[in-house]
Amino acid sequence: MIDTSPFSSLDHATSFARQLWFKESCIQSWLDAFSGQSHVYRAISHAPGSMMREMLQWDRKYRAKFGFEFRTSTETWCSQEILDEVKSRYENTLVVELDIAAWEEFKLIAHGLERLWDSKKDSDFVLFI
Repeated sequence: MIDTSPFSSLDHATSFARQLWFKESCIQSWLDAFSGQSHVYRAISHAPGSMMREMLQWDRKYRAKFGFEFRTSTETWCSQEILDEVKSRYENTLVVELDIAAWEEFKLIAHGLERLWDSKKDSDFVLFI
């Protein structure tokens, strides 16, 4: 993205990031991005005590089945939603889940670009990434 900067708009930056993520990145790049901390694991800190053990079990089951950390754009304080989501997505095939995880990760990337853009919108700048 650095080579293509500056971006004239948030849409331009997001469109370029989407092209780079889905068309030019190899699956290993996705897996590297997914290797960060699991969203289920982070949500455990927001979960009621009775739910923590179940979330930890599903986090481990998911990682064992798919080989990468669970990715979601659901806010980590929505523990029940994340638990329901990981349970539902656990039924997916690897190919389907890889696609979903890639889209979830891209939502996080786009949100990060939006936050960066918003933090700079009041100043005279062109976004360099």
